Amino acid sequence: MKTPNEKVAENLRNAAAVIERDGWCQGDLVSTEGHVCAMGAIGRSLNVIDETSSGWNIDQHAVVRQEFVDTRDALITHLEAQGVVDGWNVPRWNDSHTTSQEDVVKAFLGAADRVEFDG
Repeated sequence: MKTPNEKVAENLRNAAAVIERDGWCQGDLVSTEGHVCAMGAIGRSLNVIDETSSGWNIDQHAVVRQEFVDTRDALITHLEAQGVVDGWNVPRWNDSHTTSQEDVVKAFLGAADRVEFDG
């Protein structure tokens, strides 16, 4: 059985893989083409949003909801440590004209490493 940190790291890597597989977008949770923003990638990796949904299907899944929160919080912690965001500004960072798909994927992978190695 995986530790909570191992599960969060796995979720972060899965979110990066979702972006690499499905594409990345700005300004929407899910674009009309099925691309996802950073938060959408977490949601899709946990199967709480699909390729066409712009809404969440998370309320009835308490365990998945906690996984989402833990994964999101790990990304926020990593971005704060990098000086990229202050608090809950992941959507603003994702949607910034200075942020690229590569930046988002690297952030997910960096956050996964941080969780695994720093606890």
